[in-house]
Amino acid sequence: MDRLRDSFCRAFAGRSLLFVGDSIMGQWVSSFAHVLGKANANEGECFPGQGLLPFVLDFDVCASARSAGRAPVRLRFVRNELLLFNYSDAATRPLRNAKYKQQMCEWASKVHEAEVVVLNRGIHWQPDESFAAVLRETLASLAALPPPASGRRRRIVYRGTHAPVPGCNPALSPSAVSLESRLYSKYYMAHNPHHHWPDFDRQNQIARCIARAHGALYIDVWRMMTFRPDAALDRSDCVHSCMPGPVDEWSRLLLAFLVADADGSGMTL
Repeated sequence: MDRLRDSFCRAFAGRSLLFVGDSIMGQWVSSFAHVLGKANANEGECFPGQGLLPFVLDFDVCASARSAGRAPVRLRFVRNELLLFNYSDAATRPLRNAKYKQQMCEWASKVHEAEVVVLNRGIHWQPDESFAAVLRETLASLAALPPPASGRRRRIVYRGTHAPVPGCNPALSPSAVSLESRLYSKYYMAHNPHHHWPDFDRQNQIARCIARAHGALYIDVWRMMTFRPDAALDRSDCVHSCMPGPVDEWSRLLLAFLVADADGSGMTL
């Protein structure tokens, strides 16, 4: 792990990575920062004066870089639950309702300096057509942007939705078998129809196809999380994980990909 971290810090010295998504993306970028050796963190607001939790985070990572004469790496997180990029697009206007408006920070202006953009969408069900249309529009908008000032190719990464803990019932240890079938059980679907848990796995496959069509890496974490009911925060939260926890494995996956991509050896997930 130390060698992988050092390789990343050398390859990405002075460069910027942007993470955009929901509160779980906020957990992921925090995990990624700690894996890399966090130097400092700054919190910000996209709705000043409204008393909300900070929905913008900045980290300088690779803390040992300065002693080695290298610039640190900048990580930035911006919360945008539905991953909207173009707020003027009439096709996305129906999604910008009161339920989400305080979780939809603007992020298009922050993309230009980023050489890696990591995306995910909040666990808010929308019909397949709306889900696919917004993701296509976002990825197409990113593809149309000029490259970063460095001239390097901007790498886009999309993480699929992870599997929630069925019934919000935490366990004391990882499961030896996948709990995925419980999410599809007739009983669970009959008593929790508003959650649409099974629909997210299907939409993950839609997202995988759209991401690949736009040249983005797709990271699938759905199945791995079906083995981790022990990571649930408590019985009132089906989706967030304890930290440290399995989100750290997502960080190691991302780190391995970025290092392989930077040195040209290639890696697919």
